[in-house]
Amino acid sequence: MNNAAHGQMAVGLDKDSLRQALATQRSDTARIATLILLGQQYFSTQPDTAIVYYQQALQLARAFGDVNAQALVWQGLAQGQYLKGNYAAAERLLLGRALPFATRHGQREVHRSLLLLLSDVEIALGRPRQALEYRRRYDSLSQSLAQKEKQAMRQRVWLVIAVAGVLLLGALFVGIWSYYRQRQLLRAREAEVLQVRQENVRLRATLEGLVGERQRISKEMHDDVGSGLTSLLFMSRTPGVGADGGDAGDGSGAGGDGAGGGAGGDAAGDHATIIRMQQTAEQLIRKMNEIVWTLSHDQDSLESLVAYIRSNAAEMLGQAGIDVRFNIDEDLPEKALTQEFRRNVYLVVKEAVHNIVRHSGASVAEIGVHLNGWELTVVVQDNGKGIYKAGGNRWGNGMKNMQRRVEQVGGRMEITAGGGRLLR
Repeated sequence: MNNAAHGQMAVGLDKDSLRQALATQRSDTARIATLILLGQQYFSTQPDTAIVYYQQALQLARAFGDVNAQALVWQGLAQGQYLKGNYAAAERLLLGRALPFATRHGQREVHRSLLLLLSDVEIALGRPRQALEYRRRYDSLSQSLAQKEKQAMRQRVWLVIAVAGVLLLGALFVGIWSYYRQRQLLRAREAEVLQVRQENVRLRATLEGLVGERQRISKEMHDDVGSGLTSLLFMSRTPGVGADGGDAGDGSGAGGDGAGGGAGGDAAGDHATIIRMQQTAEQLIRKMNEIVWTLSHDQDSLESLVAYIRSNAAEMLGQAGIDVRFNIDEDLPEKALTQEFRRNVYLVVKEAVHNIVRHSGASVAEIGVHLNGWELTVVVQDNGKGIYKAGGNRWGNGMKNMQRRVEQVGGRMEITAGGGRLLR
């Protein structure tokens, strides 16, 4: 079997097209490839012409330093001699030039094709043993190349698997990151919803507090200010009633002394009524000041609370002729207080001072304010008769209201009765 056809390149262009391409090409690499293709085209019909094209290709390949092209050209020249029937010349080219060049430059595929061609040459020269040896070397090299090809294929497969694994891990990472990101966004949205709900609850509580505060103010205005104004209105009409009675007495023929006595009684009654009206007006003014102070956010501080307690207690006790002493910590810190806390503490102290004025018979009262960390202690004491009679509680609901207000701000109230009274 003639194996000389092995190593030829598949050609899809005719000779005329290749010659036209060769005439127009400027690239050395393209010209070398075209010359080799022309040589292959002329192998079967004009071996001498094929050899000429191969020799031109060899010159360009050497000048350009193209090792692969030179190996192919040496193979083509040897094959051309074989096709011409110059078997000895083909053997010399193969053994002297082509095989050493392919071996030296690692052109294993060309080397394998050269061994097959050399086996055919040895058969043509009548040397079957040499032909068998070259065929054996050809098969061995083919197997080696096949194994390397398999190894390269396995490496490519593993490379593809590795790339696929990396892509899979990347996709998995992207999926996990996307899931984590979605969870973060979901948590963020949940936190926003929770914040909105908390804000709604806070606003609702604020609105409810405002409504409750408005109701409380309305009740205080109705109970205290309304009743005070009613008293003022009633007392303002009282002097007129007394004057009308005096006129009626004169018309009945009463003596001059009787008329004079009646006029003096009316004057005394009018004076007492005016005093009561003045006291009621002062109480109304104080109550309105308390309401304004309670509502003012500028007064939501411990300093404002202490100052207001001190001012009002001094006025109430001073008017009753009771000496008052204050025992207040110096340099009280600036602490913000809620409106409810401030109001309840003030009203408890006010009620305690009111009880001293009305019931204790004391000559001296002392008010102390002390702060230990976050714990505020207010002490009200006097040297009066004490808080209890033999029959029970002296003031009734007043003490219950004080206890309730203290509990509303989270505090506790202690009362010690003896030679006087101590409220803490």
